Amino acid sequence: MLASPVAAQESAPVEQASAQQNLDCAIWASYQTGTLPEKEQKDAFAIALAWFIGLYEGETGTKIDDAMVERTAELDRATLLSFTPSCLERFGAFGERLMATSERIIALEK
Repeated sequence: MLASPVAAQESAPVEQASAQQNLDCAIWASYQTGTLPEKEQKDAFAIALAWFIGLYEGETGTKIDDAMVERTAELDRATLLSFTPSCLERFGAFGERLMATSERIIALEK
């Protein structure tokens, strides 16, 4: 990855996140998936990767593949890792929302 001055992402709710933020988080999740040692960690980041890809492709109407390669070439490791707080916060909020929905569905069965 080449060094490039890029401002760190600001945290944004899913509804307000830009395609660029979703692209950056997809790259971040892909990087994490490839570098973490534990299978459970890799699996969690693979889910995050799929989620951020879905957000990007849903918003842009285009496949993410070429955009990921082009954007990754612009990033250095420090910039990529600077995405961590924002991407983790957004993905964590998504997970919490899914858990709450699951609890509501389970409650319907009682």
